[in-house]
Order: sequence, then C-alpha cells, then structure tokens
Amino acid sequence: MECYDNYINSLRALSQHMTEMDYGMTADLMLDTVTESYFNKIDHASSMLFSFYEKHLENKLVLNSIQRLLYSRQQADYEGVRLCLLIDIFRCYVELGHSTRLNSPEGVALLMVLVKFLVPEYVMRYEDLKSVPSDVLNYDGLIPFIEACSHDIQVPLGECIVSSILQNISPKNDRRYRIILYRFCSAVAEVDGEITEVEEDFIKKLLRLDDDDPDNDIIVY
Repeated sequence: MECYDNYINSLRALSQHMTEMDYGMTADLMLDTVTESYFNKIDHASSMLFSFYEKHLENKLVLNSIQRLLYSRQQADYEGVRLCLLIDIFRCYVELGHSTRLNSPEGVALLMVLVKFLVPEYVMRYEDLKSVPSDVLNYDGLIPFIEACSHDIQVPLGECIVSSILQNISPKNDRRYRIILYRFCSAVAEVDGEITEVEEDFIKKLLRLDDDDPDNDIIVY
C-alpha cells in the first residue's frame, strides 16, 4: 500500500530529528481535564499494550499476516505490526466518536500511545505535560497517515486488525488484546464524566457482548 510507504518515510524523517531533540521548543498539554488519575490510566493501558506487543506480536506468524495485508514494497519488519496496532487505536477513536486533536484530553492520550510505541526512549511523566518537546509533538503528524492506512487496509472499518489476525493464530491472545483495548477505551470514554450510548455499544463490541452467543463473551475481572 502506498499509504504504508508514506507512513514509513514520515516516521523515518521524524526519527532522524529525535536523535538531536530540541528541548527549547515545547508546548503545554496540561489541560484542565487531563488529571493525574486520567494520565495514569492511559499510561497503564498503553504500557500494557506495548508489553503485549513485545511478548505476543513480535513473531513471524503475525509479521507475515500483516505484511500480506499491507502489500508493502518495504522490507518486512515490525513497523507494520506497530502500525496496525496504532490503526486499531485510531479506529477505536472513530467508533467512540472522540477527538484526536492535541488540544483535547483524548488527543493527549493518543499522543501518549504514539510516544510509547514510536519514541520509547522518551519517558513521559504527568508533570512533563507542562513542557512537551516539539520533536515529540511532531509525531501527532503521523495521524493522517495512520488514518489513510486504516481506509486502505483490507480489514473492514470498525474491525480491529490485530484481533482479526489473532482470532486464527491465538484466540487466547486475541481475548487478552481486546481486554487491553477495552481498558484504554474505557479511560478515554470516561474523561468527560459520562459514558454515552455510542461509547457503551462500542465497548460491548470490544468484549463481544453485542451478540447472542454467550460463548464469545469476554469477561473482565
């Protein structure tokens, strides 16, 4: 897919800038609605997601399945796997009906996920939101490329790409993955103090509670 090649090229350009990060240019993302409790929930969920990726998705079966979906000219590597995880997060935002803009608490959460996966050497703490380096903020510019890939990839919109692969490779890990997405989406949905019907329906869908087959239900303890 051309969109994947564009994404990789943009990611490489950003990574080159990160080698000499400029801490002189910063932005304040400490919004009134971004509480420390909210930050910690997002940080925990994104850390769980990254840990899941390292333990269960860095393998040849997943890599080969995703490479076929991407139809890429790029050499097969795990950037494609990470991209599909980020597409799943982006699709969650679409289904929840939440903003991805940086001037919103939901946008701050999305940036935290991008940083966790793409800039792991930068450890973001709650107090750091007051002065986020511009070189980190620039990763927000990848969202249009992620959105383009979400539309072009051969998995229907509204479905989780990684989950569609894990269902066949490892159903147990698929359930784990969907629970992590549920925890992340629940934190994002609750940021405004209420759960809408749209949000509740999507969260039920993540846990497979939206059909008549109780054997599919994913129970969260």
